[in-house]
Amino acid sequence: MPPSARPDPAYLVFALVSAALVTLVSAAPPGLLEAAAGLALIGTLAASVSTALAVDSQGPRNA
Repeated sequence: MPPSARPDPAYLVFALVSAALVTLVSAAPPGLLEAAAGLALIGTLAASVSTALAVDSQGPRNA
């Protein structure tokens, strides 16, 4: 087997961790993943609303 074809141990660790994560997500109660995603997006929403409602000190722009 050429040296470039040897398996990387990091891939094995990644495969085991991802399998455990899939099992954990599958066992989660309904609605938990949606709630977690919604909480993760609060910061993005707050920044977008803040930018949209910010007062421009240079006055209106001509399109």
